[in-house]
Amino acid sequence: MRLSNMMNLRRIASSPSRLLLLLIFVIIAIFFNSFSDEKVIVGKVVKVIDGDTIEILDKNNKNYRVRFFGMDAPESKQAYGKKSREFLASMIASKTVTAIQKDKDKYSRIVAIIKLDDEDINKKMVANGYAWAYTYYSDIYAMDMRLAREQKLGLWADKNPIEPYEWRKMNR
Repeated sequence: MRLSNMMNLRRIASSPSRLLLLLIFVIIAIFFNSFSDEKVIVGKVVKVIDGDTIEILDKNNKNYRVRFFGMDAPESKQAYGKKSREFLASMIASKTVTAIQKDKDKYSRIVAIIKLDDEDINKKMVANGYAWAYTYYSDIYAMDMRLAREQKLGLWADKNPIEPYEWRKMNR
């Protein structure tokens, strides 16, 4: 059967079985297309701004400011803010990473999961106590935060750690 015969809409509409097949095909195509919203950026980390924001330069010399998905690191002037940034920089500064975009924030930054050699850096930041799991948006790192808290890792060694969101509200 030739492609032109297969794509003849009159023929398809006149045959219930062909119409059903076309409908199934369209539904499957829409279903799989819904998973392709994630943009993937591969590039070199040219700047570690703080514990949850970096700048990436891709192979076309396009610069991206990327905020880490599912976590919130202490602010620079907050307790553990500098340590959080330093820990992140020690892992990924000047290295090529993959950013898997999940969203954009109100400042037009890409919000992404950062991977270095298939290792989830967002998870590593939370699991080592250098960031909070941002459970307002996702529970993806909640268990890692619980374990870090139990082991008193990083910011959890502090007697009274303040969530970055709360710290920002208090210091406006």
